[in-house]
Amino acid sequence: MRTQLRLLPILIITLAVACLLRLGDVWQGLEVIGATPAVAKSEAAKTPAKAKPAATKPAPEATKKADADARDETRIDPATLSASEVAVLQALSQRRAKLDTHRRELETREGVLKATETRIDEKITRLKKIEASIEALIEKQDAAREAKLKSLVKVYESMKPKDAARILDQLEMEVLLEVTGRMKESRMAAIMAKMTPTRAKELTVHLAKRPHLPDAES
Repeated sequence: MRTQLRLLPILIITLAVACLLRLGDVWQGLEVIGATPAVAKSEAAKTPAKAKPAATKPAPEATKKADADARDETRIDPATLSASEVAVLQALSQRRAKLDTHRRELETREGVLKATETRIDEKITRLKKIEASIEALIEKQDAAREAKLKSLVKVYESMKPKDAARILDQLEMEVLLEVTGRMKESRMAAIMAKMTPTRAKELTVHLAKRPHLPDAES
């Protein structure tokens, strides 16, 4: 009995020491647990961040394929269209065909008009040349006729009034007017005095009715 009483204090002391050691281990474990987030954060700050990989440019083949895919997506599948939509597309196609036909007709007409205008311009040019040639010929003929009339006037003026009057009595009135209208007034008066009264009268009337008499040579 005494032996058991002696062992009891020793057992109590041993249990107390064991408890103290256990509490120390638990406390160290708590310190480690509390320090772990801070240490992890510090270690993460020290560790350099990895650079993000640069974006790579798609290859031309990939771009072409993507464009082809996009075009394929935009294509209309006739199987997915309704009857009214198909009718609208057909009407638009027919309208486009008519417009193309009309455009070609207009282009053809425009070509014909241009060709016609070109031919007309060529004809106008030729007509102008012909007109210029005719005018030049008329002027040449008029000049030759005027030269002949002036030559006749000189011939009649150089003749005696009686002889000139006898010839002028036989001329047509148109020619007589052309000749006498170019004579000097003094020579024409002397010749008319020798003409027959009837002829002289007719010549006087026609000369009075003429709007313009050619200028007589001075």
